[in-house]
Amino acid sequence: CRSAGAGRGVNDTALMARAAGAMQTDHLNRLRVERRNAENTLAELGRLAAATPEPEGSAMERIRADLATILVAPGALFDSSAERLQARNRAQALSGQSRVLVETVDRFTLALFDAIHDQSTDRTGDLAAMIQERSRLVMVLGGASILLAILVHLFFRRFLTSRLVALNGAVLARLSGSDATVPVEGNDEITDIAASIRYFIDEIDRRQMDLADNERRFRDLVEGSIQGIIIHRDFRPLYANDAFLQMLGGSLDRTLRVRSVLDFIAEDNRPLVEDNYRHIVATGLPSERRRLRARRLDGSERWIELTSRRIDWKGETAVQSIVVDVTREVEAEAALRRSRDAAEQALRELKETQASLIQAEKMASLGQLVAGVAHEVNTPIGITITGASQLALQFEELTRQLAAGAIKKSEFQRFLADGGEMARLILSNSTRAADLVQSFKMVAVDQSSDERRRFELRTYIGELLRSLRPVYKDVAGLDISVDSPDELELDGYPGALSQILTNLVLNALTHAFTPHHPGRLTIAARLLPQDQVELTVADDGLGIPSDILPKIFDPFFTTRRGSGGSGLGLHIVYNLVTGTLRGTITVQSIPGEGTRFTLRFPRVTPTAGITVGKAELV
Repeated sequence: CRSAGAGRGVNDTALMARAAGAMQTDHLNRLRVERRNAENTLAELGRLAAATPEPEGSAMERIRADLATILVAPGALFDSSAERLQARNRAQALSGQSRVLVETVDRFTLALFDAIHDQSTDRTGDLAAMIQERSRLVMVLGGASILLAILVHLFFRRFLTSRLVALNGAVLARLSGSDATVPVEGNDEITDIAASIRYFIDEIDRRQMDLADNERRFRDLVEGSIQGIIIHRDFRPLYANDAFLQMLGGSLDRTLRVRSVLDFIAEDNRPLVEDNYRHIVATGLPSERRRLRARRLDGSERWIELTSRRIDWKGETAVQSIVVDVTREVEAEAALRRSRDAAEQALRELKETQASLIQAEKMASLGQLVAGVAHEVNTPIGITITGASQLALQFEELTRQLAAGAIKKSEFQRFLADGGEMARLILSNSTRAADLVQSFKMVAVDQSSDERRRFELRTYIGELLRSLRPVYKDVAGLDISVDSPDELELDGYPGALSQILTNLVLNALTHAFTPHHPGRLTIAARLLPQDQVELTVADDGLGIPSDILPKIFDPFFTTRRGSGGSGLGLHIVYNLVTGTLRGTITVQSIPGEGTRFTLRFPRVTPTAGITVGKAELV
């Protein structure tokens, strides 16, 4: 009977251990669910931070990073809680095993005692006939057997059972919160078990302290958040942080006594909030950020942005709402709408004026080119007219002498020689004038149109410089050179390139060189990888001061406004490079050493899409 009762005790202990293990497993599963919810919440907070304007967005992102470090990072709140539950499960398993071991020892001790007692009874029956003769001996043997059984029982109690009972008591005391010490004595298996239990309990205590510290930090972060946070269930407030209380003007006690958080929402917005609540609870998906009119406890109204998500609050489903005060933004947007029409009208007028000025600058540049070409063409045309007139007079004299029959061979030979010289003079000057007109025609047509075509870069630069020669031919000591591959062909807009090079050359003639400081102007081109073209216009002139360099591409900026400068030349260059050619332009300049403009653009200009160019100053 004793053995059966002990067996039932062992089974009950085992069942209790399995039940405790199942409970711990359930706790671990719930902790994993909470961790996934926390990770989803942090991800949503990250998306909210990305969509929130600065500086609120940066603050939200810092809060999200701190919460991630506290909650879901390796070794953080959830990991330490899981380890704590697992350690507690192991400790309880060890405790159960200890109880089973103690009960097993008791059971075997009692079984041994029963066996010895039964043997003693049997022997007593067998020797009943000899009681008369050996009663004294039988009594001695029976007493010795009983004493032996007692000694065996006391031995197990002293050296095994008592230690396990003490170990079990210490473990239960530590689990209940006491600072009892787990006994570790001896050099056997029980000592090893006790040492392991002490280690796990000490580790559990350390993790509990870390968990409490993390919980305190978490509360500090939530309480210190600049965003209002309120947790409610069926619109009944359960928790609110200080930012929410300050936003809506009430204490925590007063806020928690409010019948429904809908009292904080304007009446016309309440149906939307109710629909969102039902959707969040039903699906578990967070709501989109919505702008609503809120009502403070004193009756005044504020504008807020509201986002909500489903959470598990103390074992039951609840909704956490994050509230941001956007009253100032709404007021600023209203003020902006009131002035937007006037600003847009002023911008349209400014753009129209700027376009007119840029077009006028282009025409002025073309007019300057026309004047120079016209002056240059006058000389060969004048020589041609003079030669033709002189040749006509010689023809008339020869015709008159031939009619009178008085022509001489020497005079005819002199006429042939003079006529040939005049014809060569007329031809060379006519050709020179035709080349000038052809170059001017090509450049002028390109500058006044947006026609796209294929052209060889080196040939086109030569035509452009020929048309500009009347402008720079009188600059003493000026040397202009071109370094470009003969086979480099572009597919784009030569008019834009002509305007760019014209403005850069004229800019150098105006600002880089002086009568006492002539120099060298180099135009170089090369083909880069990925079918890109690099075009540089460099001079060794006066250079650009460092305080002026950042402003040279600004519209209407000029250092010679009193001398007729409009300040649009380099601005036009920038717009043409970044807009028409879809490229970039950079400038390097050292005062006293010269200036270098570097253009990079596609060899084949794209015909569609949006291109963003840039200007860099070095």
